[in-house]
Amino acid sequence: MNILKAGYEGVAIIDSKKKAGEEGQFVSIAKDNPDLLTIVMAARMDGKEIRWYYRNLVTYQGKKVPARMIITEIPSGHIQPWHTHESIHELSVVYEGQIVNVEAPETMDLDEIAKRGTILNKGDMVIEDPGVRHTIANPFPSRAVFSTVQVANIPIDQFNIDWK
Repeated sequence: MNILKAGYEGVAIIDSKKKAGEEGQFVSIAKDNPDLLTIVMAARMDGKEIRWYYRNLVTYQGKKVPARMIITEIPSGHIQPWHTHESIHELSVVYEGQIVNVEAPETMDLDEIAKRGTILNKGDMVIEDPGVRHTIANPFPSRAVFSTVQVANIPIDQFNIDWK
């Protein structure tokens, strides 16, 4: 058994009011920053997306695990940047609130995402395949919290069931 207590390696604050690449649109904060919790609380109050990253998953023996986990707090009215993953599957589970998931080659505003996307409620999961352009948005009045596990894209015959 491998237990990571407060094993996140850092936090990202995303400001959806800024364009990708614009200063302050994506800010990384290291877990050892003494002001981390103050920064996170201010970001929540400002309605920014907060991502808690668990990237370097390793066993006690030092073996790397081919997965990453992200806990995301997404405020009301927020759209994640549109993106595509080329070599991973992405599995997201909603823990609090509701989100809308949509796959599309073109960028849409919040109203269009709400019309064309799929609503995910607490307990629902979405699985994104590699190469699919997608986003998650929150057109609802309260914040949502969900986890995302990113796993290596390997052939299913290499993913053995080893329960004995």
